[in-house]
Amino acid sequence: VLADGTLTNLPTGWTVTGAGGAYNPPTTVFASGNGTNGSNIGFLNSGNLEQVLSTNFNSALNYQLSVDVGRRLDLSAQSYTVQLYAGATLLGSYSNTTAEAGNWVTATIDVVGSNFVAANGQALKIVLSTGGTQVNFDNVQLTETSGTGAVAENSTNGTVVATVTTLDRDPSNTITYSLTDSAGGRFAINSTTGIITVANGSLLDFESATSHSVVVRATDQ
Repeated sequence: VLADGTLTNLPTGWTVTGAGGAYNPPTTVFASGNGTNGSNIGFLNSGNLEQVLSTNFNSALNYQLSVDVGRRLDLSAQSYTVQLYAGATLLGSYSNTTAEAGNWVTATIDVVGSNFVAANGQALKIVLSTGGTQVNFDNVQLTETSGTGAVAENSTNGTVVATVTTLDRDPSNTITYSLTDSAGGRFAINSTTGIITVANGSLLDFESATSHSVVVRATDQ
């Protein structure tokens, strides 16, 4: 952890193209004096922050990349772009303008792996870029799932539906999982393993609905 108010141009695990690095913001920059996930955050005044992961793309899986993007109290809002690649293939991109002063927003990219079969086996890469001075990034999470799970209607509670795996930029972190949308209580997730199971099989009625969606939140500690 950097000392309060200090920065480095060599953020661990990331390559900087342009002007950027890691920063521990004081309360004059963000009221909390922290990012959304601990003390240190990434910053960009120009160019890109990039990280090539040790995990390769698998078109049998689906992916979600989420990044918290912050705006300093003392600077105007700037545009930014979040991108996910497999080798040279762009899997998804999200561009917007940062939040109100002193706040954070979450940028999310969802990728259906089967749409990019030709990129199988290519290294996954995260690219964060800015359109001005200064954009801050934190809590970068890449989650993979085993695609669409299938269970029979009225399945027994506890029946396994799918498994979620998070590819964290810091392998020393402990990941916990939760459902922000459990499809009306139909499904549950193991907070440690990421295994999604049936929570209430009596609510699975094929005649009423042929599919349901859940939203998973992965949090590192």
